[in-house]
Amino acid sequence: MGDGMKIFKNETVMEEALTRIRWVFDNFEEVICSHSGGKDSTIIFELALIVAREKGRLPLKVFFLDQEAEWKMTIDQIHRVMYHPDVDPMWMQVPFRMSNATSITDLYLNAWDPDEEEKWMHSKDPISFKENVYGVDRFHKMFGAIAKHHFFGKDAAFLAGMRTEESPTRFCAITSFEVCRGVTWGRRFSPAGSKRGLHVTLYPVYDWRLADVWKAILDNKWEYCELYNVMYQYGVPYNQMRVSNIHHETAVRVRKAI
Repeated sequence: MGDGMKIFKNETVMEEALTRIRWVFDNFEEVICSHSGGKDSTIIFELALIVAREKGRLPLKVFFLDQEAEWKMTIDQIHRVMYHPDVDPMWMQVPFRMSNATSITDLYLNAWDPDEEEKWMHSKDPISFKENVYGVDRFHKMFGAIAKHHFFGKDAAFLAGMRTEESPTRFCAITSFEVCRGVTWGRRFSPAGSKRGLHVTLYPVYDWRLADVWKAILDNKWEYCELYNVMYQYGVPYNQMRVSNIHHETAVRVRKAI
């Protein structure tokens, strides 16, 4: 689909996503479900659980990089997922820095700053990873460093809930170039031929629409973050509903609305 043309198939998006996830399990030694607490992550988690059960690959590893300033309802959802009996939790509550979208004077926000424990938005969970042993402290570098540390020498695929409907640029980016083994819908952490193993993030629901997401959640009665209900009640537009960290610029607009 390098020319941007969409190809319509006879399968539903649910069937196609399950086919993609089965391919991931068949081609990677380690499969990790990335979770943000949001609706798209919920879809990825539930579909990955289905396939992991089919293929005898339980427990399913689930990864969450906790940015500390998270909505309580988001953490409630993450807690439900991480304590699921079929989950091997990778709940990261480690110190790191991220760009600060809420201030013109402070360039960075320091999540889980050990010197500011009394100011933490919520406490650390007993099952979480608490020490940053990854050699980096910037948000955008954490993912590759964590993959390298925990899955060195192994082929590892992180499943994530990114959808191209939200961005034409994103559509072009993940449908035009091969990431690995004929697949375009993802991105690489490790360079080709790396001794650390093939580390990628893959987006098996990249072609889903918003209506597909909510139909799957409601039809299957999957648990989701209840913050969406609150946002809906306050009239927050669908494309601005964000349940991740509350200091993201989108989340700041949502907080003003509710």
